[in-house]
Amino acid sequence: MNGLITIRGKKLYVETAGNENAPVLLFLHGGPGEGCYSHSFYQKERLSKSVRWVSFDQRGVLRSEPLVNDETFRLQDIIEDIEVLRQKLGIEKWVVWGHSFGGYLAILYTQAYPLSVEALIFESPSFDLDLSFRSLLHGAAKVFVTLGDDNNAIKSLRYANGSYSTNIKVDMFLELSQKLGSNKDHLYFREYESIYPQLVIPKEIQDLQEQSFIHLDKLKQEGLIYESLLTKLPHINVPTLLLTGAYDLVTCEKQINTYLEKVPKGELYQFENSGHNPSWEEADAFSEKIVNYMKRLNQ
Repeated sequence: MNGLITIRGKKLYVETAGNENAPVLLFLHGGPGEGCYSHSFYQKERLSKSVRWVSFDQRGVLRSEPLVNDETFRLQDIIEDIEVLRQKLGIEKWVVWGHSFGGYLAILYTQAYPLSVEALIFESPSFDLDLSFRSLLHGAAKVFVTLGDDNNAIKSLRYANGSYSTNIKVDMFLELSQKLGSNKDHLYFREYESIYPQLVIPKEIQDLQEQSFIHLDKLKQEGLIYESLLTKLPHINVPTLLLTGAYDLVTCEKQINTYLEKVPKGELYQFENSGHNPSWEEADAFSEKIVNYMKRLNQ
């Protein structure tokens, strides 16, 4: 099923696939405001052979009903939308897979609704935006150096290493990454040239991307996304799998080490030829890892 479902007064674009009696996997996209199209492109067909796939564009994102400028929208709205979607689909429990900022959401959702979650799968998550954007700014500096742009390399390092607030680091990275143009993809992919020939985003999806900016801007204005969740990791009581790429900058070393030290039932697997999106870059190996993990959960 692909289509709009009314959730708490707003129409959200939802995709489901696979056997309704199979274990359920919910995908939470990142961004904020990225949408689920690309991950569905690479993983829905692969995974729905073994699990029941559920994904959705979050409130105000891409194919979901747009937010308007004077509309109230908070981080908690996403959490409540997830739970109401579960109820509407008649699902008792699901495994929640969060990519990037979706991993941040997965923790908050599990904290709010622990009885709804069987396990968590994190793909290249950010548990702490300050650490993630510090790492991304360091990565941007290296790319600027290769481009011979020493001024922006120095600027990237100044904001990465300085005592700036998280929101300023985020805004500065967004500004600097625009100056990288297509070279920005070096920050997210091991070999990004091999990804995009496969992934062709339809024009009708591209045309909707601007509405996602309202989603992002409202979350930035609220400010809760800048709070670190590292202190919440010890309180995750469900089985948890962390999947990262060896070249990922978002889930930096400190976040990985804290996860390994603090999460009671945590496992780690690293994809050696991936950056921030191992589900795209090593799609077959990634789907196999998730299917095997979910089989173990049900043994």
